[in-house]
Amino acid sequence: MAAKRQPRQVRLLSELRALRGVSQQELAERLGLSQSAVSKLERREDPSFTALAGFVSALDGELFVEVRFANGSVEYIGSGQPPKVR
Repeated sequence: MAAKRQPRQVRLLSELRALRGVSQQELAERLGLSQSAVSKLERREDPSFTALAGFVSALDGELFVEVRFANGSVEYIGSGQPPKVR
């Protein structure tokens, strides 16, 4: 039987963690969670913004969501200073 493929957005968290050179166990310690909880978070198809922000913060990053409107305006949702509009 072929292995079940995860949707691209589900793999992003584990790829991001791997790019930062952090193991699930190390990230779990930073978040005060178990390694299995980090594994479950990485497999979720719909993690909350709060969970994503915590995950990214534990990797020493900040999470921002860029929202673009038809009139050309751009808004950011996140903490800290938003990135400059390109």
